[in-house]
Amino acid sequence: MPHVGIVTAYDSATKTVTYVDGNSNDAVQIGTCKWKSGAKVGSQYVYGYGRPAYSNSPTVTSTTPVITSEKYVYNVGESITLQRNIVKDSNYYWISLWHDGKEVLATSMDDVNYVLSNLQVGLYDVFLQVGNAVATEQTSYTFAVQETVIQDHEHDFSEYTIEKKATLNEWGIVTFTCSECDATEEYGIPEIGAVLLAKHEYTYNGKKNKPSVTVIDVEGNKLVKGTDYSVEYSGDGKKEGRYKVTVTFKGIYSGTKNLYYYVVPKEE
Repeated sequence: MPHVGIVTAYDSATKTVTYVDGNSNDAVQIGTCKWKSGAKVGSQYVYGYGRPAYSNSPTVTSTTPVITSEKYVYNVGESITLQRNIVKDSNYYWISLWHDGKEVLATSMDDVNYVLSNLQVGLYDVFLQVGNAVATEQTSYTFAVQETVIQDHEHDFSEYTIEKKATLNEWGIVTFTCSECDATEEYGIPEIGAVLLAKHEYTYNGKKNKPSVTVIDVEGNKLVKGTDYSVEYSGDGKKEGRYKVTVTFKGIYSGTKNLYYYVVPKEE
């Protein structure tokens, strides 16, 4: 008699294979044997163990049904493959598809995959009902179908508008516009995070003392002097005393920041 068997488990510690064995007379048995390539089970032989690794194997769950697809937004004309799992002890699956509040499809889902096509623009809800005769549980999945966007050129976002400049405590906004169409992209301008002096104190030496300024935003990017800000000193730092450094922001930034440094007497 020809036999068909399925290896359902393998215990690596004991090297034991668990199998389901059936033949053409519909006799079925569950058994175990020690694993060895070519091991004999009754009058049959085992030449491998494991289970097929299907690329789209459904997941078996004891309680919760699941219906889903690969994404949430589709273009008109795209086919949509719905996927469901297998709910333990259930052999009845029913899906209903709703478009903008109206049911447009109601059918059984015997296979784990169901393909939808020729859908109109709008928002869709899919409900999966599971039960032996009457639906006892259901779950849902929502997706949208949009008009197909055809781009006949590569966008040139060379034009931009500063909607809001970044400051010492607030992000800014800049909008880039394609020079060939009305397409836009909006980006945030990180707020200014820190304004730092290279030194806060000098000992009198009769020379000019002007500490350099470093400005970074909250994401760690260094701002460029002359482009993003200017620096003004209240004096040249040759004499003893306190000096003010005024940092004025410009371009895509706005605001001012005052910093101070000192020239102290030389110790005798």
